[in-house]
Order: sequence, then structure tokens, then C-alpha cells
Amino acid sequence: MFTEDELLPISALQHLIFCERQCGLIHIEGAWIENRLTLEA
Repeated sequence: MFTEDELLPISALQHLIFCERQCGLIHIEGAWIENRLTLEA
């Protein structure tokens, strides 16, 4: 089977479809900063 580190988050697919660069920045580079809008439910 796969380890936890080898699995791709579902959100990565959404980011990849929307913008390959955004997907790379968020899921490879870790360039994500939470703000008020992303924290609100």
C-alpha cells in the first residue's frame, strides 16, 4: 500500500485543474498562508 506521505490530497486535484502553478506553490513549495477568509466556515 501507500504511506501517508505518498497520498495526494483531494484539494491538490482541484488546484491542479484550476492552475498548475497554484497547485505547485501550495502542495510542493508549501506557500500557503491562512487568512481571515480561508479560516471562516
